[in-house]
Amino acid sequence: MFDKIIEAIENSEFLCATAELEELISDDDPKKTAVANYLLGYIYSCRENKGWNGPRARRHLLNNLNSELPHPYAYVLYADLEEDKNVAVNYLKNGLKRYPNDTCIYRSLLRFTTDKDGVVKAIHEEGFTDSTLLKDVLKYLIKSSQWGRIGQFISRIRSNEGILEHEDNYLNLLKAYSLMFCDVSDYVRAHDILKEVIEKDFDNDLSYSPYLGIIFALINIGKLEEVAAYFDRLPLNNTIRDLNDGPSCIIEVEFDKEYKVIFDSIIKTFHKDSVRRNKARALYALYLYYPSEIYGIYRYKKSEVKALENALKIEFNKVIVEALFDMYCYYQQYLEANNVFFELLSNHENPENSTICYDSITDNVSDEMLITIASRVITKIETMEDFDTGVFSATIFRTLVKRLYRSKGYSQIVLLSDYISDNEILDSNCAFECAYSYSENGNERAQALYECLIDKEPKNSSAINNLGVIFERKGALVDALNCFTKAHTLSPEEALYKSNLLKVQKKIDETEVKVRAQRKREVKRIAKDVTLEFFEEMGYTDDLKKLFLTIADESLRNVLLRDLQECALSIATRQDKSATIMCGSIIEALLLTKITESGKTTYSICEINSSKNAANYPIRDMGLNELLYVADKEKLICKSNFHLSHYARHYRNIVHPAKEIRTQHAVTHENALLMWTILKQIICELLTGQVPRL
Repeated sequence: MFDKIIEAIENSEFLCATAELEELISDDDPKKTAVANYLLGYIYSCRENKGWNGPRARRHLLNNLNSELPHPYAYVLYADLEEDKNVAVNYLKNGLKRYPNDTCIYRSLLRFTTDKDGVVKAIHEEGFTDSTLLKDVLKYLIKSSQWGRIGQFISRIRSNEGILEHEDNYLNLLKAYSLMFCDVSDYVRAHDILKEVIEKDFDNDLSYSPYLGIIFALINIGKLEEVAAYFDRLPLNNTIRDLNDGPSCIIEVEFDKEYKVIFDSIIKTFHKDSVRRNKARALYALYLYYPSEIYGIYRYKKSEVKALENALKIEFNKVIVEALFDMYCYYQQYLEANNVFFELLSNHENPENSTICYDSITDNVSDEMLITIASRVITKIETMEDFDTGVFSATIFRTLVKRLYRSKGYSQIVLLSDYISDNEILDSNCAFECAYSYSENGNERAQALYECLIDKEPKNSSAINNLGVIFERKGALVDALNCFTKAHTLSPEEALYKSNLLKVQKKIDETEVKVRAQRKREVKRIAKDVTLEFFEEMGYTDDLKKLFLTIADESLRNVLLRDLQECALSIATRQDKSATIMCGSIIEALLLTKITESGKTTYSICEINSSKNAANYPIRDMGLNELLYVADKEKLICKSNFHLSHYARHYRNIVHPAKEIRTQHAVTHENALLMWTILKQIICELLTGQVPRL
């Protein structure tokens, strides 16, 4: 009747099975009711069942136990659920009265009773050979250091058929330890057994426990040379462990009491051998440390920290560094933990390939200590040879920056980041924090980092907004507006982005109003001198313009009059550079005109020009310097105007931007007025033949 229900339970179809059992629970047949209650108790106590319910499980199991047909395993399930373990033990003892040979009830009773020795005695007297039950007995006896009692139970386990070779080897190991730690020790026999165990344990599944055992046996036998030989084969790492994990550990064994005795004996034996003595202390420290790394069980003391420190002083050892780092963090010695971390880096070890987690420092230190550690890190970087910034940026740098950022340690972030390239900062995934810190310190690198980060993460609205803040500080309001607009578009719910957008838009509008007003004032200032009175006062009169009528070439005359007008306007509007250029050009054009009107087409300028055709140089190809030379030789201008014209030539040359920057000599309004005066004199002399009075 229950076969299909049991099959459903085995297939984890708990709802279906529960529904059918609920119907059977009220059946008139007490046997059906008893079985239904047991199965319901099993279902509700099963951890795989999402509908697990402890109180319901207890109720149904009690109904089964108080029925005419209690199930033996119901006693075990009920004992697991009962909070009052005295009550649980009472039910288990009652179960043994009904089922005196049930090994599951014995196992549960051994687990919960305080009279474990009494249960072990009963199991021995009943002659049980069940391996699972006997392994529980061995586990208890070893844990309570009753090594002398385990031999008889080992023999019973071996009497079972099908025992595997690795199980037999494991039992031999325990047998050897029982011979050494029983009341009457037999070290010679233990040595022989352990030697055979070592030969078979070529994969070291027994975590060097047979080595420690044979070393202890040899010490007590007095064969010290063999002690050293076996001891030297022990690697300085954390492979010495308790046998409480893995498929090879058929019985969980913790050797804490036994290893304390063994290592004390080793250290005493090597009291004159400092190298082996220090190694023994370090091995014992690593043994005590290991459970903290895996299970969070802290067995070591500060004396073990000292032992590992001494070992590390002799030779670098990655395992010791890892253990020391965790020990320092456990004792809140964070500066020491930071130092030992750099031992790893100094020996070119990548922390990512170790068990070290630098977060153990940064997650637990105070803000004040964090600043101290950051300063120590910077000092380490400065003094380390062959410092690998790539490894540093991918490990400690990221962790430190994230923590410093939370503590507003922006200056320390900047100091750390100065050693790292932009690409490495990006790869460390803390580019935002670095950019923000540089910005807080007013450093130009902030902009570059934000731009790189935005290239990598185009939708990072925080970075885009902060870049806008930098542009706003620089006065690049249009660029800032573009950033704030994009940030607001990406994250419209963020009030800060909208606020920044409106603020910069207002600044731009106000700036445009100011610029326009400034332009109006500038135009007004420029136009104030454009009056007939100003031109007459400066000498730009009809009389001056009439002098140009002497130029026969009408086209040239019109061009020169136009340029003269433009030059006068430039002076009136203080366009000094333009005025200077125009003055020089008009002088050059007038000299060329008067020289060509004299009928000359070439002239010898060997005195001032070393070119091959200087003896017969074309007039039309001459510059202002050459034309002044000819005008002087031909007596077209007086000496004073000749020299003044050279002054004009000089100032016309310096108006070129590159030369103006190089000489740092800008054209002033006074220079322009002097050029205009020279131009007027040249006009009068060339076009009238008379030298004007200065």
